[in-house]
Amino acid sequence: MKQLAIALACICSFPSCSVFMAANKDGADVSQVQAASSRTQFLNLGAKVISSERLPSGELVETYQIPKERGSAARAVMHGLLDLSTFFIWEIVGTPIEGSLDKQEFITVKVTYTPDDIAKKAELL
Repeated sequence: MKQLAIALACICSFPSCSVFMAANKDGADVSQVQAASSRTQFLNLGAKVISSERLPSGELVETYQIPKERGSAARAVMHGLLDLSTFFIWEIVGTPIEGSLDKQEFITVKVTYTPDDIAKKAELL
């Protein structure tokens, strides 16, 4: 019985890791990418320049990889409810599950800018 109490105390001392992992909202979604209208806005979304080419007309064509948004409020709430209903034993299962779901995905977009760095055309690839 004493070992069970110690195990429960250890589990309760590390609560909510899966909740925080599920709630982490890094990256951008497609609507944010579509709303961007300047080079600065694309870079502020966390875009990594893959290729860049200046055309003779002065236009700039760049291809970006932008991290897709991760995290979900619904998943965070689910983990929180499961934590409470199982007295935080769910963390033993929930944290590895969230760790395996934490793979980074990217949105690839090719943008053509005017000489003033205003987006003229953006294509999702």
